[in-house]
Amino acid sequence: MRKLILFFIAVSLGLTMTSCLDGNQNFSESNIVYIDQASGVIYGKTLNGRFITSDKMMLMEPGTFKFFHYNWEESYGYTPIGGNVNANKVGIQGDVVDIKDTFLRMTPVTEVENPLYFTEIRRPAFDSEGVYFGDKWLFEYYFMGKEGETPVVTFNKRNTTEQYPDEIKIDIRLSKTGTPKEGATEKAMGDLIAVDMRALRQMYAGQNKDVNIKFYYYVKDREELLESQVYSMKMKSSAQ
Repeated sequence: MRKLILFFIAVSLGLTMTSCLDGNQNFSESNIVYIDQASGVIYGKTLNGRFITSDKMMLMEPGTFKFFHYNWEESYGYTPIGGNVNANKVGIQGDVVDIKDTFLRMTPVTEVENPLYFTEIRRPAFDSEGVYFGDKWLFEYYFMGKEGETPVVTFNKRNTTEQYPDEIKIDIRLSKTGTPKEGATEKAMGDLIAVDMRALRQMYAGQNKDVNIKFYYYVKDREELLESQVYSMKMKSSAQ
């Protein structure tokens, strides 16, 4: 199941999110879904822009990401979620997989002598205005590990001398928990993690400037930290 999720992410994270797809009848697909709530209804926002809901989703926690397979036919109908918006009432098949969740720490990372290396971190999926995903950024990452080990990924904001710097620098670090299975050898592994970036939006509330963000992390066979491209968090006060 985890390999299926990563395959799906590899195809879809680079796509631009669209609005809810109207008039698209009788669909069946596997997708990553952000769980939200409106007008007392728990529903999901998919990476490809659909709004969906089902009885099974009523017990899911808003603000989390899930991965599952679902289908919809016209006879299933719709559920109103407020603002003249309807969610497709879908059927969910198979297991629902939880996507790991963490948050941005507003204190600097404590460096260790021999840090663990990623093999790759791919471009995150996020909504720059913090509406569709509620300031949750979804990362796909790869590393070398052994069976029995569990990856732990942390995000730490660096200190700055300016109260509202033009660029925020965030360190991503990898560690592991668990005991490797006896005789296990290292192999390529991958996973997903969602990080809550709301603290930055709160920090810049009322400022007439967008928040530019860079991530820094260790990559295998590279001595220096790898620096990501610049990503922007759009502040409503600066939107035109």
